[in-house]
Amino acid sequence: MKLHRMLRGMLMLVAAGWTPLSARTVFEGDFREGIQSWRSSGGVMQVTDGAMSLTADRSSSVIAEFRSEEKLAGETIRITADVRGSGVYYLYVRGIKKMPGQGVRVIENMESQALTASQAGKQRTVLFDFSATDSDQEIFGIRVKSGGAITLQAFKVEIVPAPVKITAQPRFVMQGPGERPKISFRTETPSKELAVIVTCADRQSRSTTLAAADRLHFPLPLSLVDGLPPGINRITAAVGGSAAEAYCDVVSAGTVETFQATAKKIRLARHLKILYIGDSLWDFDRGWNAADRVDYWLNRFHPGKADFRNIAVGGDTIDRVEKRMRYQTYYRVGDYKILNTYVPDLIFIMLGQNDTKASSSDGFQKPYVSPEEQERSYCSVISMLRERFPEARLVLISPSSSDFAIQQEKIRTRLAKSNVPVTRFGDPALLEQFDAVLREIAADQHCDYLDVYSAMKKRSDREKLLRPNDGVHLSRAGYDYLALCILQYLSAWDGFMPDLSSTAHAE
Repeated sequence: MKLHRMLRGMLMLVAAGWTPLSARTVFEGDFREGIQSWRSSGGVMQVTDGAMSLTADRSSSVIAEFRSEEKLAGETIRITADVRGSGVYYLYVRGIKKMPGQGVRVIENMESQALTASQAGKQRTVLFDFSATDSDQEIFGIRVKSGGAITLQAFKVEIVPAPVKITAQPRFVMQGPGERPKISFRTETPSKELAVIVTCADRQSRSTTLAAADRLHFPLPLSLVDGLPPGINRITAAVGGSAAEAYCDVVSAGTVETFQATAKKIRLARHLKILYIGDSLWDFDRGWNAADRVDYWLNRFHPGKADFRNIAVGGDTIDRVEKRMRYQTYYRVGDYKILNTYVPDLIFIMLGQNDTKASSSDGFQKPYVSPEEQERSYCSVISMLRERFPEARLVLISPSSSDFAIQQEKIRTRLAKSNVPVTRFGDPALLEQFDAVLREIAADQHCDYLDVYSAMKKRSDREKLLRPNDGVHLSRAGYDYLALCILQYLSAWDGFMPDLSSTAHAE
């Protein structure tokens, strides 16, 4: 407990002549596109003229908040808010975690000091130290004290680089039962020790303090990771407001053998850079999703010869990808800045689940993105990518299959309670229509096409590849399936680079 208390230190500094650090933007909005995923409780929330207004009752506060789409535990978070009005308000970050037998619980609640709004308006910045918080997801928000009325012009969430940078090597490991992952942490500047927490797949935790081997290198003691349970085990190291994470997925011996057999067939004679463009199937579970699995197995047999960047955004459709590339949308536009510096050899584009969502308002007949819009936007995105990266190979991946019965039951339940239009995902007819158009685009635009839909649809254990709560998002097994599809594609690569072939490569 003493170690956990040491790790839970919180830094909240309201800007006053403070020079901001360089940071990565997680969310930035000015409400011109609406309130998106924001929700409120108490008082009144409304959006007018690109700003969000919050009016608190005389007897209670009003809050407006939204959940992050990526896990930010282990980071220093900066919130910047442009506020005007009257009364007292607070900016906050809450960390939530699913607890065994208890459901989701708030395990960290950091709130700024009281801030006073003025009619002239003022931009306020607050830092929150989540470097040692073991939350599964974060909630960002603003609370207006009773009697207050403010207008929020803009709201920005960033990850601030910590003074001491820590990296994990490797960041993801897949191993069989009884094996112990060989993971180490490195700091760019000398440090005497690191605090380490292992959050096991069974929700148990282990912790220790590591002494440096050479003040820069901290090997993880094998005793700390001995006997890890099946599933995702998270290892977090922290020092001085900085943190790094590594994940160890303990799987069956058969799963390891399948990956090894596939990865051995891939030969990389030179470095390979991969870029992923997608939706929540690639944006969720960063650190252990399909992109991380592909990277692990490529580097397992070709150490240091592959890396990747994942610019997937939850909720994306092909037209929103196009808009972000043209800077015509404000939503997570900063994620695409990497395109200015990272030059990929291989680009995977996988979309479709959001493009094919349908509304009860028209009997679920029309997809959100029509076939005509799909073709136009894909061709536009392909053209822009080829202009930026003329040497890169483009691969269009089909949508994944779904467990449509789960979606149908969810919709029946919701419509029985309310006449408000609802959205349904995973309709096989719409997914296959999307896929047919995608095949034509790939042929016309001379892109590779990777079919993950057909085999997934035929699998007798398909439900194991999907999350049981919605039948659309991927489970751990689903990430395995998708990663294996990509590794199999790479093992059969022919004609892209003279030093890549399907020649077997011994371990």
